[in-house]
Amino acid sequence: MSSHCYKIYQSQLHTSSIKISGYKHCASIFLAASLMWPDTQLVLHNVPNIADVFYMIKIIEHLGGTVIREKDTLTICSKNSNNYKVPEVYSKPIHGAIYFLPVLLARNKRVELGPCGGCAIGDATVLGQRPIQHMISVLEKFTGRLYRSKEKILGTSLQFKACTIDIMDYSDSTTVLTGPLVSGATKTAILAAMGVSQGKTRIFHPYPKPDVTELLQLMQKVGYLIIYNDQCITIEAPATMPRRVNYYLMSDISQIVTYISLSIYHAIPLTLTHITPMQVRAGLKTELDYLKKIGVRVQFTDQTLSIIPPKILFPLDIEVTSIGIYSDHQPFFALILLNAQGRSCIKEYVWKTRFSYAQELKKLGLQLHIHNDSLILIPSVPCHAHQELYAEDLRAAAVLLIAALKAPGYTFVHGVQHLVRGYDDFLGTLVQLGAKIESR
Repeated sequence: MSSHCYKIYQSQLHTSSIKISGYKHCASIFLAASLMWPDTQLVLHNVPNIADVFYMIKIIEHLGGTVIREKDTLTICSKNSNNYKVPEVYSKPIHGAIYFLPVLLARNKRVELGPCGGCAIGDATVLGQRPIQHMISVLEKFTGRLYRSKEKILGTSLQFKACTIDIMDYSDSTTVLTGPLVSGATKTAILAAMGVSQGKTRIFHPYPKPDVTELLQLMQKVGYLIIYNDQCITIEAPATMPRRVNYYLMSDISQIVTYISLSIYHAIPLTLTHITPMQVRAGLKTELDYLKKIGVRVQFTDQTLSIIPPKILFPLDIEVTSIGIYSDHQPFFALILLNAQGRSCIKEYVWKTRFSYAQELKKLGLQLHIHNDSLILIPSVPCHAHQELYAEDLRAAAVLLIAALKAPGYTFVHGVQHLVRGYDDFLGTLVQLGAKIESR
């Protein structure tokens, strides 16, 4: 299925099991980080088969590294990665390429990075482009010097020096860590700290999500001396590094939330397999708390997560912050709450205009109302047939497909090309569940 538009028929889905792959955000940042360890062979297991990984591998190979892929295992050697230029053909399709910026600047003292893509969920005034200035600001604290030349980012640096960074400086609020900059600022600071040979780098009020904590655990396996909690991360370079490091990626928590919403919206029990329960429980703590309040229970075993849809869903008001539920997950909570017994509200404090999917769902007859940075949800079901829906980003595409399967007749969904960046085979999984889908 390669078309960017699909005809989705109203379908009666059935219960099944679904394999969850490794976490996309961990895979991208781990692949970028691998260039910092030329004498260490990095072996990553449970790597997802998605476009982001494909292009990150292409970039590593272009820079002089080698990557061997065997099923879901990658073996990476960056000993000969001396190139510092990332071409647009590889950077533009994905957002994760942006994390080569601190890595190449630290390792090669120079960087030339083409425009990076991914979901257009930034400020509408800059046509949805993702911000970059906060990353430049962080790198300048390590002695980086960066500037833009047309669409490229160019940079030079001296030897990176240990420094202290407060991520609250990049928060939209002075009291709560939130906004579109805190995740990228934290990750940039950590990646840059890998290039500091002497002294301790301290990062106060870091972004606390799994793509950060898993990166810190990988760094500990490589030999870095790290102390971290919600208030501060302290990073010190190792005296020596191992010749080989193995790491198993945690389950993709955004895939998990996607299939939880599908299970509840279509009232079908699902079992998700290949789960890493400890990391998933920690990474989805806020989401699981919210689901419990809505009336949804999930059951974990050693490697599975089961969802049994409840008969009654309770309305709930949700705030999306950088220390709460992921902004990636709010579209799926919106879909769930449309089946609740009363009015709900989602207030978005990270990507404040990330409600493009809501306008499309309204075409199906669903009652969603955008008011500034809030989304009001009124219980409703799809009742309009033969609509044309347009997905502007990855999660919007998944939400529109899930909703379209419940709409009468058929619905056309455009923009499904976004799915290859976050799901191994989302359309194939839907077909496995009984969905009737045709390429337009």
